[in-house]
Amino acid sequence: MIQKPITDWSQCPVVLDLPLTARILGRSVDSCKKLAQQGSLAGAFKVGREWRVSKKEFQQYIEGC
Repeated sequence: MIQKPITDWSQCPVVLDLPLTARILGRSVDSCKKLAQQGSLAGAFKVGREWRVSKKEFQQYIEGC
């Protein structure tokens, strides 16, 4: 299934899950999980057993690249 690309940050929730983060980066969910575990994914934090990503920190990181 082809997903519609995200073209505007306003289309993203305040806290992203890893599938959405992976979609934005064009990477796999497993790849993003590894980055989060290594502390290399900006804005990543755990809620229980799930990884989440702060939109604000992630956006600042992406726009700074």
